[in-house]
Amino acid sequence: MDLMALTLKTSLVLGLGMLAEWAVRRRSAAVRHWILALTVFCAAVVPVIGGLTPSWRMRAFPVSTSERPPATDVDVSFSPVAPPAIARRAPVQHADEGWSVIRAQVRWIWLSGVAVNLWLLVIGLFRLRHLGSVFSPSSLRLQSVSSMSRRYSA
Repeated sequence: MDLMALTLKTSLVLGLGMLAEWAVRRRSAAVRHWILALTVFCAAVVPVIGGLTPSWRMRAFPVSTSERPPATDVDVSFSPVAPPAIARRAPVQHADEGWSVIRAQVRWIWLSGVAVNLWLLVIGLFRLRHLGSVFSPSSLRLQSVSSMSRRYSA
């Protein structure tokens, strides 16, 4: 999958997720955050799914008859084949070989970025859990009431 297609697909997933989040803007923050988290997860999975599925190449516009190359005649005559020890195949040079190395490196850099960001999310969730266990809602309410009473009693 080339970088442009990957960018378009990921942008489409993120755009649809943000549109879904906007559609439920009157709901609770937890629902909106679940939608955004699922959107980020789906956007992170797009390259993995793209690498596992076959790609289809389609022309965007049909080629006109004036741009088509002229038809060539193909000779189908047979000639004697050289023995296998003498016959050597010329190395096939594909134009895409240089880009495959770059794509592999970019994919690993991208995946490491995803891993670091997911790790930061997990650390943030554990920090929130710790804060939730240290402070109970009743202790916060008592602290705010006592601070308000001190402020207005003086």
